[in-house]
Parts: sequence; structure tokens; C-alpha cells
Amino acid sequence: MVRMRCPIGLLITPERMWLYRDVHTADSAQSVQGVGEFDVAKLWHRKPPAQGVDFEAFVQQWLEDLVAEYPNRELPKELNEALGEYILPAVATGDVRAAHVRY
Repeated sequence: MVRMRCPIGLLITPERMWLYRDVHTADSAQSVQGVGEFDVAKLWHRKPPAQGVDFEAFVQQWLEDLVAEYPNRELPKELNEALGEYILPAVATGDVRAAHVRY
């Protein structure tokens, strides 16, 4: 995150999501703070691929679809707030990048 100058970072597995933000207090990992850890297993419309490139593509598609489907979803309060405050603004403005080239 620091090297790419990304203010928001996500680490996602098929069951969990960790959300981070860079508060830009230093040019090192010390400026990255954890926002929260969330159960995301119920977010998916279908079972996600278990690993690798297929899972990456699955998550990227989920992010792209998030703006349109978000208002219609019943989500736990903490996850709903995190999506609304951190993730949706980045997706809506097109300011989302993968850590590497998209396949």
C-alpha cells in the first residue's frame, strides 16, 4: 500500500476480509492501520473459487458490481459501514487497483 500510495487496502479470502487504511503519517508500513476484519462468506452470490487467479477474478468482478448492488443488500452493520465509508467511494470513482496485472 505504501509503495503504491494506496489509501485503502483489502485482503480477501473466500471467508474473511481485512480492511486497512494508510493514514500517511510515515513513508513506511507504520502508517498503515487495520480498520477491521469481516466475515464475507455471505456476501457472495455464488460459491467463490477456492484459490489462485480464478478467485482474484471473482473478487475483482465483485468489486466492479458492488456499486450497483450495494444499496439492495442486507449486511451486518460493521461491514455495511466499512463498505460505505472506505470501499464504495474508491470503486465509484474508479480508483481501484490490483496489486498486480489483472488476468
